[in-house]
Amino acid sequence: MRSSRHRKGRDSMGIKETIARHLRQPAGFVGKLVGLLMNKGNDFMNRFTIGIVDPRPGESILEIGFGNGKYIHEIASKMKTGFVAGVDFSSTMVEQARKRNKAYILQGLVDINLGEVNHIPFESETFNKVFTVNTIYFWPNPANDIREIHRVLKTDGQLVVSFRSKERMERLEFTKHGFKLYDPEEVIELVRAAGFREIRSESAADRVMDVHCVIAVK
Repeated sequence: MRSSRHRKGRDSMGIKETIARHLRQPAGFVGKLVGLLMNKGNDFMNRFTIGIVDPRPGESILEIGFGNGKYIHEIASKMKTGFVAGVDFSSTMVEQARKRNKAYILQGLVDINLGEVNHIPFESETFNKVFTVNTIYFWPNPANDIREIHRVLKTDGQLVVSFRSKERMERLEFTKHGFKLYDPEEVIELVRAAGFREIRSESAADRVMDVHCVIAVK
């Protein structure tokens, strides 16, 4: 009986680690499913964030950690002109996002890139706005990573970092595996130290989801 319990415990731990790994960097068939589930589970967060970003025709906008590219597609369809780019370090998600946005890529409206937040593959002062949803938990060096975002933003450009509260995330077992959780005040301090100004935060919640957005100007 003890052996069975221990085996079940190991199996449960393995499942949670697998979930955490694919949330961080979706890969393969399971990663594709995770991308679809993230679209559904994080829809409230994404729409609240995009409402703050307020994409407008002619702007250049970057999403860091775009999943399967659903929201890049939606932004591009409304902007019509300008430039919408994405950077994600999951090759599976890059493949999915390129398929979803193929028509916009051919038009030159969308650019999907394999890359990481610590080395964004764009020149300095490229973007009017940069946003990211549910990725800061995985950044290797948040202080340096936010400075890298600062580099690619134009003067007076806007940064929006969205994440769930530490309190709620700590209730989820899989967040014990490779997640660094934050309160809004901690993210605000990281953004301030990177040289941003006019920093504020906005929060919202529905029945099951909460979202905190730290908003700042270069």
